[in-house]
Amino acid sequence: MLPPDHACLLLCDLKGSSDFGAEKGGELLGQLEALLAQMNERHAANIILPLEISYGDEIAGLLQHPEAAFQIVRTLRGGLGIQMAFRFAVVFGRIGARTSNIRQIGGEVFTVGNAAISRLKRQNRFGEWHIFQDARDIELTLLTNLCQGFIARMTDYQFLVYALLAEGLSQKAVAQRLGKYPQSVSDAVRRAEIDLVIEAENQIINRLRTHNQSNIIVLEKSIESH
Repeated sequence: MLPPDHACLLLCDLKGSSDFGAEKGGELLGQLEALLAQMNERHAANIILPLEISYGDEIAGLLQHPEAAFQIVRTLRGGLGIQMAFRFAVVFGRIGARTSNIRQIGGEVFTVGNAAISRLKRQNRFGEWHIFQDARDIELTLLTNLCQGFIARMTDYQFLVYALLAEGLSQKAVAQRLGKYPQSVSDAVRRAEIDLVIEAENQIINRLRTHNQSNIIVLEKSIESH
């Protein structure tokens, strides 16, 4: 399916990919490709052009709704861990060319997305949002980077607890899943401020669900016209 005139771009930039040796780089690339295939299948209903590796150190895909972009970012972060960190930008806007080749899309979404990635590199930050074109994007960006600050300081165990709680499991269920005492999970939540992170991320999801209705209507009309 060719993309509509307006779409949501998820653009990710892998950190330090040029420093990987051939063997390690090949192993991580295989891991990443498998993860992208899983996400393309899981989010197929929201994907216009599937996520793929572009130019060696970028991941790009076109989506119908920014909420899916946030869920994909979460999955990428959990799947890649500290081995392959990344930064991301999500942009809703006009594309440059209606083609099935993500590298040839261009247009507003890529202009804004590439500029955002450049800023994130300079500022050493995690993500930027450009979907509302107003102060709500700033709020989403701040919440995203504040959450990442907490997550980056978590131990492996704390991150695992966070990931399971973020899926909707209770602390009791997490303890059972991990074979831990409930107090161990409770301590991890308290020390890593996991409740605070999940509450903030739920606020991000709620805001993405209220993505400007006029943009959704534009997208739907664009799809219908083609």
